[in-house]
Amino acid sequence: MSPVTPASRMNVKGEHILQVRQQIAEEHSKNSSDSDVSRFIRAVDGNLTLAAKRLSATCEWREREGIKDMICTACLRNPRSHYMHVVGTDLSGQPVIYSIFSNAVDKNPEENKKHMIHQFETAVKLMPPGIERWVWVMDFHGFGMADCNPKIAKIFLSLTSTHYPERLSNIVVVGAPALFNGLWSMLRPMVPDVTKEKIRFVPYDAESKTRGSQMRAALKDIFSEELLEWLIAEMKDSRAKVRSKIPKVYSLSDLSSLPPPEEHDPRGTASFVKQLAELSHVLTGHQKQSGS
Repeated sequence: MSPVTPASRMNVKGEHILQVRQQIAEEHSKNSSDSDVSRFIRAVDGNLTLAAKRLSATCEWREREGIKDMICTACLRNPRSHYMHVVGTDLSGQPVIYSIFSNAVDKNPEENKKHMIHQFETAVKLMPPGIERWVWVMDFHGFGMADCNPKIAKIFLSLTSTHYPERLSNIVVVGAPALFNGLWSMLRPMVPDVTKEKIRFVPYDAESKTRGSQMRAALKDIFSEELLEWLIAEMKDSRAKVRSKIPKVYSLSDLSSLPPPEEHDPRGTASFVKQLAELSHVLTGHQKQSGS
């Protein structure tokens, strides 16, 4: 069995994919794309035996937990439980997930885990051929003591490293308050170096004298002008005492209508909402509900 060296992490050969498939159950191989196998190989620097072991464990986990059909039950009960959804794509075509603390009322770690998985799975379904990763923009507006529970962060780290390897492209942390420093000090030693390199801490300056110029400068290499303007508008609206007439989006069922051009659309960028209307079959659970 020929090894894959770390130098060839981004160029996994077909023979290596075949060798991993030969080490896992036939059903698991059938349910895993070449892209899936390749990600697991890259995640372990080419150790094919370990890649097969980890891929098998993830396939078993997906079957055991019913990941394919998992929905966020908390959002079915109360659509305002969580505020985290795909809102557009970056310059590379990777799905961009946006979340904000102030618009979510549920703090239960297990319920948040379900919602996280549901959105990760949605992001994967929306990926065009050749795209394997997503970006997560975390808006820290509304972050408080109730959000300092490290369990949710640990769940995220475990999910991405164990079951979604090589899926995370960037994490953008916007406006993290001083309160977050204590939690970050606790979590930092647990975060793999490769993940730390993907984290960008960005100030929220949309309503200061700089009018968002710092945010734009920090993110213009990965986000289009359309997405940057959407993010800034969304963040400003969530912080406004009097919000826009269009309610925040906790479901995405009505994709046939667009708000007037001058109105902010909390569902996502105009180009993304148009794309989503053509791919509405990928939406499940609370995302198919009507209303907000």
